[in-house]
Amino acid sequence: MELKGKKAFCFLALKHHSRFLLPITRALETRGMEIIYLTAPAEMPFELTLQEEGLPYRHTQDYSNQEVGDKINLAYRNIRSVWKEKVLQSSVLNHFTLPIQDKILRMHVDNFYLFRRMFEVEKPDLVLALHELNSWGKMLGYLSHEFSVPMITLQEGLYYAPAAVYRFHTEYSSACLVWGEATREVLVRSGGSSDKIFVVGNTHLQSVVKKESDSGALTKTKEELAIGSGQKVVTLLMGGLGYDKGFTFPAQLLDWVRAHPELVLVCKWHPVTNKLAIERIGQDMSTVANVRMLQSFDTYRLLAASDVCIVFGNSTTGLEALAFAKPLIEVQLPGLEYSFARHGVADAVSSLAEIPEAVDEILMGLVSEDRQRRVNEYLRDNLYLLDEQVVDRCMSVVERLLSVREAKEPERIIAVADESEGFLCSIIIPQSSTNGVAETLLGVVENTAADLSYECLIGSSLAPEDRGELVNELVGDLQVLHSDKSGLSHLYNLAAAPAKGRYLCFLTPGWVPQKGWLEAFVQEMERDPRVGIVGGLALQGDGLVAHAGIAFDANLSPVSLYRLLPATFLGAHRRREMRGVMGCLFVRRQAFLAAGGFDETFQGHWSELDFCLQAGAKGWKILYTPESLFVSLSTAKASDDDRLSFFGKWVGHLWPDQDSYWSEDRLDPEKLSDLYRRAVSGLTGNVENPTSEL
Repeated sequence: MELKGKKAFCFLALKHHSRFLLPITRALETRGMEIIYLTAPAEMPFELTLQEEGLPYRHTQDYSNQEVGDKINLAYRNIRSVWKEKVLQSSVLNHFTLPIQDKILRMHVDNFYLFRRMFEVEKPDLVLALHELNSWGKMLGYLSHEFSVPMITLQEGLYYAPAAVYRFHTEYSSACLVWGEATREVLVRSGGSSDKIFVVGNTHLQSVVKKESDSGALTKTKEELAIGSGQKVVTLLMGGLGYDKGFTFPAQLLDWVRAHPELVLVCKWHPVTNKLAIERIGQDMSTVANVRMLQSFDTYRLLAASDVCIVFGNSTTGLEALAFAKPLIEVQLPGLEYSFARHGVADAVSSLAEIPEAVDEILMGLVSEDRQRRVNEYLRDNLYLLDEQVVDRCMSVVERLLSVREAKEPERIIAVADESEGFLCSIIIPQSSTNGVAETLLGVVENTAADLSYECLIGSSLAPEDRGELVNELVGDLQVLHSDKSGLSHLYNLAAAPAKGRYLCFLTPGWVPQKGWLEAFVQEMERDPRVGIVGGLALQGDGLVAHAGIAFDANLSPVSLYRLLPATFLGAHRRREMRGVMGCLFVRRQAFLAAGGFDETFQGHWSELDFCLQAGAKGWKILYTPESLFVSLSTAKASDDDRLSFFGKWVGHLWPDQDSYWSEDRLDPEKLSDLYRRAVSGLTGNVENPTSEL
């Protein structure tokens, strides 16, 4: 895809954020995209990061004018009057002084309106940020949504805080790029959108391991740290703990270092650690010649030069040490949820005083034989592929998000119904494999009323000998249309072109119609001429709901409403308008023509939801009816390309509506969770009227 002439915003905050984002922005610049690095007022001067990297940048204040200033002042006065009452009512907020709160409040109001002005002036095609979990990320995310600009966010490190925090990583992101499957699982478990998360790997780690492990680089690092030839380096990675005034290094550790001049103990402090605390703690170490106290020294250079690494407190550097192939020791502190030792990739000690014995064992080679296997599995799970293709994978994400916004659908020839044929409905089934096709066809034949006229068209990418006996043997009003090209949307369009029915029914293989299915669809269409698409209720083979219409959750991501609840749940039996249905789309011909058919950018079932949104944008109503019933024998997994295409195409046009359906059905998250717990336990109870018990 051509990126020349396109423009991206990139928000860089802290120094270590640049290592995640700059490999991507530099690759984009190589392809001709203009990158605007932006910064804003904050508790610390973020522009220093950009200055140190030698990057030109724009500050929000550069976009200030009288009109924006008036909007800021009005918004600030309105918010401030409300905020004062909130402070008085809150047992937390009233502990912070009003001047400090007022300063932060004003700063965020300024930033929001100035960021908005930047969007208005610069008209970016893409926004890049490290993540959504800060005020700048949320502002940029909201404005990306408002201005319909795709936003890509990245992973910052290991996710080891309470899981609920991570729910907000995928609210506005069009694509959230993570290092490995382990992170994806954490985000999904916390309530993030699995559809928006893409596993790509770490953008910089493999290249930096190669660079800093070079013999010349190692020599330079050791010279700068005054590490002698033959000395072993033991690195103590001090996590971002508070380090109160009572904290000291134990005498056992200091005595051990003094007794081993062939070792150098390097204490690497987290960037956020208070410098006064480091100086106070370091006084005890000042008399030990083979100790180094570092805070600003490059962590990767240090890891490359280390012989043993020790993590003290939560830190992503433990994972990075393993990527550098360094043996790891973990000081297990109370209250830390994440543990490298529990994953089997680090030796555990209970205190700093136990470090000497653990280090001695490692240096003597007393490590379990199974350790390397577990480390390799852990690295695959957390870093996907330790290769040098991560930036290429990120570029593919960018290209997919942007290309779908420029794609021009080819004109399709859709036949106008021939009244002389007299078909009420054309049933269209795509076939790219034999899975589910026979069951669906038999369901149509056995469960469609004899007085309803229909034809059946199969769009197949299979050769005749591969289509299955039933497809080849059926006679009557059946056509098989062949294409060498696969993809659900293409096969739907292929078979729709010669269709002669008044209505078009797009039916997924593996969805088996039940008695009365077609009559219910026709009744809905004839009841209201404004209805363009109708979908029905699908149950799994075990009787649980597979599909009861598509809603959008708090992540602006599509979800199948009430999926996996018992079939008796009344909420699944409520006829209502929705933004989308899937699996079986009963379509008025005029609506099909208005929507332009199915977008062949999509290969799988996301094309059905895209088609519903297209029809809805043209003014047609989409209806869900439980009177048309199916049994679903299969589930489809969305491809990465389809997910990216969907969120790239519809950014700014999606909004959460799941809660409104819950409200209609007298549910809230707590009641719904209880229903799911009962369903999992097999205690369906009174699901027909759940609120009577809840």
